[in-house]
Amino acid sequence: MAGEAILRGKILIDVANPLDFLHGMPPSLAVCNTDSLGEQTQRAFPETRVVKTLNTVNCNVMVNPALVSGARDMFLCGNDPNRKR
Repeated sequence: MAGEAILRGKILIDVANPLDFLHGMPPSLAVCNTDSLGEQTQRAFPETRVVKTLNTVNCNVMVNPALVSGARDMFLCGNDPNRKR
């Protein structure tokens, strides 16, 4: 809804999972194997820096990281090394 002009040059943190619930549970991926939702977003907004992260974390852990003991790693991906940093 923000639009390409507003997102131009900005970092967009993509936390989405393209889950398809049309056939019930468990859901399947609506986009997978040869493409990704992050790649589709980057193509739609080529002048926006898309970084995919946080989509593997349960909402309960997101607001209370202490629920998981020990060291933690957070995965992220994107095509711009400076923005990922």
